[in-house]
Amino acid sequence: MERIRYIIPEDGDDVQHPNVFELTDLPAGGVRVGDVRESFPLPGRFHLRFRRRAAGLDVWADAGDDAAPAPRHRGCVLVKATRLP
Repeated sequence: MERIRYIIPEDGDDVQHPNVFELTDLPAGGVRVGDVRESFPLPGRFHLRFRRRAAGLDVWADAGDDAAPAPRHRGCVLVKATRLP
């Protein structure tokens, strides 16, 4: 089981107090981008960005290949979701 933290800024969510959902039955390689996308708990279409560290900075990186491992930030998966029309 893996807890995925997420925020939706336009809903007033704050990165210090993220929402959480759980993924179960994970593949041996761990959480993939596609696992997060397919299991996202809210209806509708969303653009996902993952928090990660790059060049010494904390950045939001666009979700890439669904087969890629989900980026981690300080040991957990943190997602910023933006609603799409």
